[in-house]
Amino acid sequence: MAKNEQRSAKNNKKEHPSWRENDLFCADSILLRGEGSAVLYGCGRILFYGRERICFSMGRRAVSVFGEELRCTVFSPAGVTVEGKIAGILYCDAACAGSCPLVCREEGEG
Repeated sequence: MAKNEQRSAKNNKKEHPSWRENDLFCADSILLRGEGSAVLYGCGRILFYGRERICFSMGRRAVSVFGEELRCTVFSPAGVTVEGKIAGILYCDAACAGSCPLVCREEGEG
């Protein structure tokens, strides 16, 4: 076996699936942890912040997290964590700035 092949075999043995776990969570993805926590990857900024809805810019879209007693516990380049009693998540147009259809119903407009 050539030296290059031996090095390649050694490198392959060192690689373990857990080393690649973080590769699964890239930009524009959401990880739900039951109904109590969500991690959003690829968020740019907070568009709206309230106890029943938090809206984030996410690329060309916006994402609203709906629920009760919501709070943003982590906001970093690695990801945003929202905790509370999460009822749903809605993708909407980036220009919506929190004026999603569910919001209209909450406010009695729709």
